[in-house]
Amino acid sequence: MKNNINLQSLHSMACQMRGEIIEIAHNSDAMHIGSCLSSLDIILTLYHSVLSFKPEEPEWKDRDRFILSKGHASLALYVVLASRGFFPKELLHTFNRTDSFLLNIQSGGMFME
Repeated sequence: MKNNINLQSLHSMACQMRGEIIEIAHNSDAMHIGSCLSSLDIILTLYHSVLSFKPEEPEWKDRDRFILSKGHASLALYVVLASRGFFPKELLHTFNRTDSFLLNIQSGGMFME
C-alpha cells in the first residue's frame, strides 16, 4: 500500500509526529528522544511513499519488510506504524509500560512469520 504523498504533506506530518513523540516520551519517562527525532523523516518517508504493505494483511507475501536496527528509535517507528493503521493510535500512550502491546511488537510478536 504505497501512498505517494507530496513533500509538503510529509513535512507537516513529520512536525506533528515530532510533537507526538515528545509528548509520549515525556509522559512515559522514555529516554533516547534524539534517536526518535533523528530517524523520523526516514521512517515516515519509507512508510508513506516507498514501502509496499497492507496493514490489514500483515502476512501478505509480497510486502516489503523494514528492520529498525536502531532500537532506541522504536517510538518513532510506532508513531509511523500507528499513522498507517497497523494499530490504534491510542496504544501509543502505553509506550514504555510493562503491560503494553508495544512491548509485544518489540519482541517480534506482531510481525513474526
